[in-house]
Amino acid sequence: DIDLALNIQTIREPRYQAISRILEQRGYVRRVAESPFGFVRETRTPKGIPIEIHVDFLAPEYGGTGKRRRHQRVQDILAHKARGCDLAFEHFLDIEIEAPLPEGGITKARIRMANVLPCLAMKAFALGDRLKEKDAYDIYMVCKHYPGNPESVVRAVKPHVSNKLVREALEILSDRFIRLEAMGPAAVATFLEVRDPTLREIRIRDVYETM
Repeated sequence: DIDLALNIQTIREPRYQAISRILEQRGYVRRVAESPFGFVRETRTPKGIPIEIHVDFLAPEYGGTGKRRRHQRVQDILAHKARGCDLAFEHFLDIEIEAPLPEGGITKARIRMANVLPCLAMKAFALGDRLKEKDAYDIYMVCKHYPGNPESVVRAVKPHVSNKLVREALEILSDRFIRLEAMGPAAVATFLEVRDPTLREIRIRDVYETM
């Protein structure tokens, strides 16, 4: 799955091609029945295993469509309003990736990837809204495997606690992971399908101590 954040303030510039046209030229189709905010493409891995690539579009809450709308219209597509998405346009990493194409051959591309601050913030808001185990798992994995250690996450986030969105996200994380019995640690263990009581307790404790 690929989440693309669209800056509605700049994406309307004439130099941008129609996003949907670019995707459709590469074999993607709209996921109308499942999600109006994304595209999907069926392909195979380099080892021949069939997979689906899902591309979903996110956009800031404000500007564009009215407050009650769940989406922003960008060019000829819909992008889901995601609280905290604005942070991704200010806090990101410029990185180069290299990977094989589905049709064969290896290519390189430079991308802007949200850094740990907007990643945690957007996931926190999602966890606060819908209580999906996958959101808790993603948050745990980001903190568990962030370069350095979980304390490195604190150092990356701490300079931005004056931001209202960041504070709100941290309050959600604190509520969901504040103790062993909180829903966050249990949700991670459930997502990982840890059924053995002893192993489940070990996983829950690891999640709690990491967070």
